Amino acid sequence: MAPRIKIATKIFGLAIFLLCLMIGLSVFSTHQVSQLRSDLTNLAENNIPFADLVADFDVSGVRRRLAFERLYAQANIPNPDPAVLQEANENYAKFTEIVKKDLVEIRRELKESLAASDPEDLISVARMDSLTDEIASTFDYITLMQEKILSAARSKDVPKARLLYDEHSEIQKRYQERRVQIRNLGLDLSKSSAARSLKREKQAVLVTQGATGAAILFGLVFAYIITRRMVQPVESLLTGVQNMEKGDLSIQLPVLSTDEIGALTYSFNNLAEQLRGK
Repeated sequence: MAPRIKIATKIFGLAIFLLCLMIGLSVFSTHQVSQLRSDLTNLAENNIPFADLVADFDVSGVRRRLAFERLYAQANIPNPDPAVLQEANENYAKFTEIVKKDLVEIRRELKESLAASDPEDLISVARMDSLTDEIASTFDYITLMQEKILSAARSKDVPKARLLYDEHSEIQKRYQERRVQIRNLGLDLSKSSAARSLKREKQAVLVTQGATGAAILFGLVFAYIITRRMVQPVESLLTGVQNMEKGDLSIQLPVLSTDEIGALTYSFNNLAEQLRGK
């Protein structure tokens, strides 16, 4: 009886099976890590820079408002201080340009966020985009009103300046509310992205641990079955040889495999049959 499947082939097949399990587990873990990296990249490249940009925008807006208040105060006194006026004018012009640039950057960041955001964040990003449009249009209107207020104050038209200033203050309140809303939405997006990353990390750890445990258990069970199927014929053959040594020539072993051990068992049966015939 010629062997059809060698023992080495079975062992090699078992090794290949275990290797495939490890490769599958590695691919799965890599996918989980890739998803986690994507969340962290979005947090680092979009949410955090956007929050910083909004914070810079708020600071610039406050400093511009302070410069305007100083100009308004100087316009309402009989003898304005030239040095204070010059500094206030420079700061007002400087921070007006900075606020405009910040608005352009915020809009650019929001467009990029719309393309890269998680589906769960799209509504918040769209709301922020709408708020930015409102802030930009309100900013232009506030700038125009401030010019009118300063013009009226410099021409000593106090009632008109006061009326415009009160209206300006109300608009500033709504303007500030929009800035607070967009800042809070930005913070919420950062928190949401961080929470998703943490959740995905926990899921990746749990699933990877579960998959690793399952792969090990399945590998051990499969290895046990294969090993048992390989060892059982050897044990049967060993028992037959021991019985033959005791003089029992009636032994006839079942051929349980088609490998070298099966061939050896087949030969043993032939030997026992020949000895019985003598």
